[in-house]
Amino acid sequence: MAWKQYSEMIDSDRVFDSPLQRYIFLEACYRSDKRNVVRLSQVEFAQITGCSLRTITIQFGKLQEQGLLKREGHGKYRLSLPTVAPGES
Repeated sequence: MAWKQYSEMIDSDRVFDSPLQRYIFLEACYRSDKRNVVRLSQVEFAQITGCSLRTITIQFGKLQEQGLLKREGHGKYRLSLPTVAPGES
């Protein structure tokens, strides 16, 4: 992901259900490519973050419900980043 987009997400006023959910989403942003695709299975993501697989599964499900993450196949997720208009933060 482009550093500018990642920085905007860190500074964003976007409200998450919990700090853990925000951390998982930001970690997904950090690990995504320039097309906003994360190519890690939930097991790999759990190992990287130190969270349990159950926690990752639950949080990925919530992020999908919120429209921030879309599963595109095994180990492939696309981020839907909220756009920030110029002057907003």
